[in-house]
Amino acid sequence: LQEMGTRYSYGADQPGKALDCSALTAHAHRAAGVRIPRVSTAQLQAARQVQPGSLEPGDLVFFRFDSGHHVGLVVDETRFVHASTSANRVKLASLASPYWRQRLIGAGSYFE
Repeated sequence: LQEMGTRYSYGADQPGKALDCSALTAHAHRAAGVRIPRVSTAQLQAARQVQPGSLEPGDLVFFRFDSGHHVGLVVDETRFVHASTSANRVKLASLASPYWRQRLIGAGSYFE
């Protein structure tokens, strides 16, 4: 959450300056002592699958768009943090939002 407001830039991996969605999730996991793949599709493939109804803080949520894939980090039962192209910033979003629910393709975890 300390990256809230950080600028979004595709391919960026500079915490505090600019991040893309998968850099944000990789950075958060590194801060917790866990190394995960850098790219969202690889993060999805390597994560332990979690059912969307069983999400815990720190789990990843994956979305598909016509333009590609997106990943966010679960904060609590209803919200996730992500590097948003629409706001061009790291921000919170609601998992209950129809916009996100329609695009959800999976969830995963790198924690036991």
